[in-house]
Amino acid sequence: MRVALLEKNKLGFIDGKCLKEHYKSDLEHEWESCNAFVLFWITDSISKELANGLMYSINAHNVWVELKEHFDKKNLTRVYQLLREICNMSQGAASVSQYYSKLKNAWDEYWSMVPLPCDCEKCKNYAEHMEQHKLVQFLMGLNETYEQAKSQVLLTVPVPILNQADNMIMQDESQRS
Repeated sequence: MRVALLEKNKLGFIDGKCLKEHYKSDLEHEWESCNAFVLFWITDSISKELANGLMYSINAHNVWVELKEHFDKKNLTRVYQLLREICNMSQGAASVSQYYSKLKNAWDEYWSMVPLPCDCEKCKNYAEHMEQHKLVQFLMGLNETYEQAKSQVLLTVPVPILNQADNMIMQDESQRS
């Protein structure tokens, strides 16, 4: 949702940077129109039951804060489930592409719940370390038929990023079929 609002240059309506008080006289009508657009977009993107509870809301920022307080909770149970799923995930009968997509979705959900605390150098180093960890997890979950391709990825200098490794393994899969 944030990406779509950013693309439409409307993110300020939910993060509190674009408040009605900042727009007087001629622009007040424009603010109302944009706020209504964002409110409609939010309520149209959620379930009907949730939208019904927001029917009389008039401020997109307040709605966003309310939804965030309700849903943006650190759910340790879900974090546990995701890590367990990631650690136990393997390719099985799926194609490399299907396996990679499933694994990537689990990682993305995990990192949305447990983001890095800052943009400092230590966190950047940790993020790079975790990217390498994800690469190893991806390779470990591949079927045994990809042993040679896995070795090739692991011996590549510099170590390829995850997307490059996925591409290398998919090329190997294509050659096999």
